[in-house]
Amino acid sequence: MAKFLILTHPVEPPTDSQFARIDSCIQHFVDHQRSGRAQVYPAAGRKGYAIVVDVDSHKELIDFLYGNSMAFD
Repeated sequence: MAKFLILTHPVEPPTDSQFARIDSCIQHFVDHQRSGRAQVYPAAGRKGYAIVVDVDSHKELIDFLYGNSMAFD
């Protein structure tokens, strides 16, 4: 397994399109935290999160990143 640190900084204010996907984005991180594969922390100083994800392969990392509804934002 390998651990990766992912830093997120959402655009403010979110567009209407982004606002509609916020709940599923948060649920994505919550589901992975509950499974024990990720640890999610609020980032100090500005909105966003620091996420430590523990994966077995690069494919699993890509699946984690692009499984998020806001991956391309």
